[in-house]
Amino acid sequence: MRIALPLLLLVTACSPAVRLKMKERRDTNTLGSAAEAYWLAVRWNDPNGAASFLETPEEKLRLGRLLADPKLRLTDVSVVQVVVGDELPEEREPETREGVAVVRIEAYDIRRGKVDVVTLEQHWVRTAHTWTVDAAQSPVGTDRPW
Repeated sequence: MRIALPLLLLVTACSPAVRLKMKERRDTNTLGSAAEAYWLAVRWNDPNGAASFLETPEEKLRLGRLLADPKLRLTDVSVVQVVVGDELPEEREPETREGVAVVRIEAYDIRRGKVDVVTLEQHWVRTAHTWTVDAAQSPVGTDRPW
């Protein structure tokens, strides 16, 4: 009896369903960390830090210009929720998984003298071991860093 329970737990822990759940939890945690780091860099006007989560030079340049705009200041940012999707099929390589970060943003627009609060979904994609913003679904806009 003493050996049966640990053996049962070992067999259960090695099951494909448990491994899949553990991988999903790990991906959710890493996506949450990446989204937090990206938005903290945007919040504190660190274009180099935020640009590390963007893939193309055009997106990085667009973000740098936006953060240099003295008329828009982010006053608060928080990642509310992160959700990862299923593993992607092999034909999508090097992308392996997609995810979404729900973000709450407070921004002060000096031109209007008003604070706007926005909650949005930002799409992310994992390649190998890193998460990056999916620029096709969540482009950096001309008037906002999302």
